[in-house]
Amino acid sequence: MECRLQEEENISEVDNRPKEENDEKKLLLASVFIKDACNGHFGIMYKTDEKSLKSYIAFNCLWVKVVLHFIIFFHLSLALFEPPAVEGLALPNWVTIIFEAICLVFYLSHILFAASFSETKLFWIDIKNITVMIVLCLITIDIVCYLGFYCNGVSVIRWSRPLRPLLLVNFLEFRQVRRALRNISRTMPDIMNVLILLFLAISLFSLMALKLFGNRNLTYRNGNAYFQNLVDSFFDLYVLVTAANNPDIMIPAYNAEKISALFFIIFITICVFIIMNIFLAVVYNNYRKNLKNEIKKSIYLKRNLLLKAYNLIKTTGNASDGVEKDAFSSLLKKIKPDRSGTYANILWQVLDPKGSNQIGKLEFMQLADLLNVEISEVKDRVTYLQMFFPKLYNSNPSRFIQSFVKAKYFRYLFDAVIVINAICIALNVTMAEWFFLSVFTLEIMLKLYTFGSREFFKKFWNVFDFVVIGTALVWSICDVVSEKSINGRSHLEFLMVLRVLRLVKIIGGIPRFRVIIRTIMHLGPSIITYGCVLMVFQYMFAIVGMELFGGLVKLDESLSEGNETFCGDLKLKDSDFWRSDYCNMNFNNILQSMVIMFELSVVNQWHVIASGYAKVTSSWARLYFMFYHIVCVVIVLNIFTAFVLEAFILEFNFSKRWQENILETKINELGLGLGSQPRQKKNIIVMDESPLVGDMDEDILDADHDSRQLYLSVPLPPGNYPDLSTDTDLRFHLSSGPKNVEDLLRRMFEDEISDHKEELENHPV
Repeated sequence: MECRLQEEENISEVDNRPKEENDEKKLLLASVFIKDACNGHFGIMYKTDEKSLKSYIAFNCLWVKVVLHFIIFFHLSLALFEPPAVEGLALPNWVTIIFEAICLVFYLSHILFAASFSETKLFWIDIKNITVMIVLCLITIDIVCYLGFYCNGVSVIRWSRPLRPLLLVNFLEFRQVRRALRNISRTMPDIMNVLILLFLAISLFSLMALKLFGNRNLTYRNGNAYFQNLVDSFFDLYVLVTAANNPDIMIPAYNAEKISALFFIIFITICVFIIMNIFLAVVYNNYRKNLKNEIKKSIYLKRNLLLKAYNLIKTTGNASDGVEKDAFSSLLKKIKPDRSGTYANILWQVLDPKGSNQIGKLEFMQLADLLNVEISEVKDRVTYLQMFFPKLYNSNPSRFIQSFVKAKYFRYLFDAVIVINAICIALNVTMAEWFFLSVFTLEIMLKLYTFGSREFFKKFWNVFDFVVIGTALVWSICDVVSEKSINGRSHLEFLMVLRVLRLVKIIGGIPRFRVIIRTIMHLGPSIITYGCVLMVFQYMFAIVGMELFGGLVKLDESLSEGNETFCGDLKLKDSDFWRSDYCNMNFNNILQSMVIMFELSVVNQWHVIASGYAKVTSSWARLYFMFYHIVCVVIVLNIFTAFVLEAFILEFNFSKRWQENILETKINELGLGLGSQPRQKKNIIVMDESPLVGDMDEDILDADHDSRQLYLSVPLPPGNYPDLSTDTDLRFHLSSGPKNVEDLLRRMFEDEISDHKEELENHPV
């Protein structure tokens, strides 16, 4: 309620200004509201004076975000240079501390910059801002204490280093990571119920195992005790839940008595097949519920921003309130200054289909969704060759080449060559390498000639081909000119194998694989989000692991008779850790620690690593590895699995949203679709053969082939729709798929949320 009253007070301040300057300031404020609605910046309470608004716009500009991302990456990377540093990268302590101090100064200036345009009372009670300030204070205290002890020759631990990722989470720019962590925390109470049930079941079976097998003097093959105490029994059965030591743990008892297998079968059935699957179901259900509530709240907040923008620029005093076209065009110019007037005209006609020259509240509330539809304005493509050598480029032989390259058979031909190249690589036919290299070089040259460099390098696969084939060609020429190997034969073969990755593109064109490939492409931003969540935990555990186990395990330390090594500690003699040659699985620097974190996430053999460190320290070291498994594997990765399931279901049932459909229709009606020409007959539009909104992302399927123009009969709805294809050289192309993570999440729950409109409208801010 306090937030809402403050907003109304701020807007009223704008209304009280003189009219000659009030309209411009209202327009600026309305544009900020709509940008926030489009970008998902909800709940940010900033002052509405002109200076504060301009500061807020500057705060959200690209270069500020880039610098912040770089500083955070650099700050986290300091672990590479701090003791224990990566070999060859060690820096003096005073150097790394100076670098960290620079980062802290930037963080402080960044948050003070945000405070300068925010409502003071609300800004300093925001949890994320409080967290950032507390972390900055703790790191500063740690630095001061460390310098004090270090100057007196006392070695101390830098205990604040695991706190560094908290800065990443709590800055405004990382709101998706913060949302994911917030939903994980809200899911924890129900998760804990299942975890407690699992631990109780393991404890019960541990007691049973002690009674059944503890008095039989059984041992594992490596000589270790078999169910001799409760701690080891619990750990072994917990590992069995992860399936990492199955069936090794059963073998001693099974060899002694076949009926013993029944114990392990019952345990696996109850704990693995039932409880763990219930755990996944609970994670999926609760995380989905919490995420849906988040999206419902964000949609309400978005509508609230749009409503405030509408109230600022609407025209009153007429028979009905609404936004007039001039105000709409001026507003759009502030929101998207790089867009043309044609783009604004299309959006206006979409929002004003009846031609009333006014947009009402309901229509205006859909503006943010329309602005979030990926749309590109494509001018008529004129290559540099066509610009400087028009006669040559437009000659009959040149037109024939262009027609051939644009035809779909050109793509089919080189797809076939890629397949043949893959077969030759599989059969190790090296004599054909120069032939394939020449053919692929010819393909690139033909595409560059036909489409020009600007259009060519807009496609991912074109850039990929140019880099791989260009590097391979230069490498091969240098190899021939030097008349001897330049020690790069393996690199050349690797580059040629990379070319075969274009098989992914071919597979993406097959309908049965299309959903999978499209899901992977659209999940890109979300994978980054959940990758950051996982990285936050892994970085924290890696730093803690370096402090707990750093230097205890080494690779080349001979400690025994003969030339045998035991990873630097005789306690590892004859252990599975040493026999498996895991000496490099250590915490001696941040890179090796992060490698261990990744290996533990895969689960296989994680108990061997845990047991190895338990031998060089104590059995309590297993708690560190168990806790990591519970947090990162059982919880975070299962939640990510739930998210992928939702995304796959969304893509499987994919259809164009109403915003895309209506924009596509309107663009076609105006003759401004990519490849469109002036209408030749009534209700006839000349279009590119490929749809305006493709079924696949352009990075999967190139749009540079088969650009023959077809005459499509499109029945136009009643009304006069001017053919603008002769008035402008602009052409529009819509891209399918979500624009960002916020858009993907909203699509996931679009149908369900639309069924709860009353609940949504009454949802508290």
